[in-house]
Amino acid sequence: MTSGLPSPRSTWVRFTVVAAVVLALALAATVALPWELARLQGRAAVAERLDREREVVAVRAAALL
Repeated sequence: MTSGLPSPRSTWVRFTVVAAVVLALALAATVALPWELARLQGRAAVAERLDREREVVAVRAAALL
């Protein structure tokens, strides 16, 4: 007769699978977050450079007038 409780073995298997998934997600976030931050910082640097170039062009255009 079964008691309705999962066997200790299936409990450990379930725990191990859940722990592996959680660790895999944590590792993926650890790798992806710095990569994404670097990408966003690169975009910000490009936007700053374009803004400076626009300002230079505007000053030169005003000097020509």
